[in-house]
Amino acid sequence: MNTSDLEQLKLEVEKKMGGGVERQQDIKLLQHTVEANTGKSIGFNTLRRFFAFLKSGKPNTNTLQTLCEFCGYQSIAEFQIKCRKNTDWYIWKQIYRIENEELLAQGDIQWLLAQYKHPEFVYFLGTVLNANFRSKNTKNIQRLLSFENRLHLSYDDQIKLASSLGLLFRKIKIDEFLFLFSSTQLNQLYSFLFVDYSEINGTYGKVIKHLIDTTKPGTSDYLFITLIHEYHTYLKGENQLKTIASPMDKGAVHPILLGRWMGYQLISNPTIFEEEKLIFSLAKKQKSKNHFFYELFPACILSNKIYLLEKIIDRYYEELFDNTTWVTYTENCMYLIGYCFVNIAKGRPSQGLKNLEFIDFDQVLDSYKEYLKLFYLIAYYQAELKSGSTDNLQKIEREYVNLAAKMGFKRFDLHLLKNYFD
Repeated sequence: MNTSDLEQLKLEVEKKMGGGVERQQDIKLLQHTVEANTGKSIGFNTLRRFFAFLKSGKPNTNTLQTLCEFCGYQSIAEFQIKCRKNTDWYIWKQIYRIENEELLAQGDIQWLLAQYKHPEFVYFLGTVLNANFRSKNTKNIQRLLSFENRLHLSYDDQIKLASSLGLLFRKIKIDEFLFLFSSTQLNQLYSFLFVDYSEINGTYGKVIKHLIDTTKPGTSDYLFITLIHEYHTYLKGENQLKTIASPMDKGAVHPILLGRWMGYQLISNPTIFEEEKLIFSLAKKQKSKNHFFYELFPACILSNKIYLLEKIIDRYYEELFDNTTWVTYTENCMYLIGYCFVNIAKGRPSQGLKNLEFIDFDQVLDSYKEYLKLFYLIAYYQAELKSGSTDNLQKIEREYVNLAAKMGFKRFDLHLLKNYFD
């Protein structure tokens, strides 16, 4: 129980007694009253320590439970829930005021950022940012997302905030906000975390195009941006792809970005030398294998290198499939689709269909959902075809054609769908 909750419990005990606990006689009366009301014994000195008549550390669980029962709660947890609701209402009241401020005061920004230990901090921050983007208040966004402000967000919370911003940006005109991507932390909060394949021909594509001209070459940021730009070129169906050199310090590059670079080598250079050796050499140095292979699997599928998928799955099965948090669920789905391709190639289409049954698109990250669905539909079509079941093929084909057209990805044509293993 934290200090704030302890102080609140003291107030409720005093309220129950009808007055303050200020003297030794008050402690004695409180002891008898608590024992009479709860049927539990509580020490005189225990209460003296609780009300700071004696020096002590935090009270033990039995003491807190007894006092909570005395105040009318069934448990410590029930009391804390009430405390949290009261505290949260105060915070949300402040948030509602701040999100409507025409110009955020520095004191309000400091207060908001000081809530970083609260489990709902990311929602507080997201609410204020959302309101200011909708009202086009770029001054407030600049002040809040200044590089001087530390946001103290965990990786999970960064993904949550990125998703919130990504869905918002699909609904607003991004052009008047583009300058913010080079003058604030917006890249770190959106561009690099919400790779929006569904909007790569729209909002997200505009952001990437803007960043190409404003990002310093030779940096990890520039590598990220040029890779996304060239992947977009490839997915649109074009074959003239630029050569993107190896990162100078591979150990300093995020594993997803490094995997994307490796995947790009597969699709842009079909005659790449010793690809298998290079992939496993890089993978060996990655703590997060599931991150590294995330963008490598789609590249293996698009370049028809199923033998590589088989070797990766054989060697790193546990790392790919055992890490099933909500953040890594989308990665797991990509690996299940890859596993389906391997099973089809090995003459096990029924097993491939079972792989696909584990995928729930409602849980897939919005930035990746439609892109992932294209690979899923190819795998589904081929698994059905190879198992001799043709009932669903036309339905799969229609969904695939419509989705590819919607996303503007000419790379996903009917030949890829129908003749993948031919």
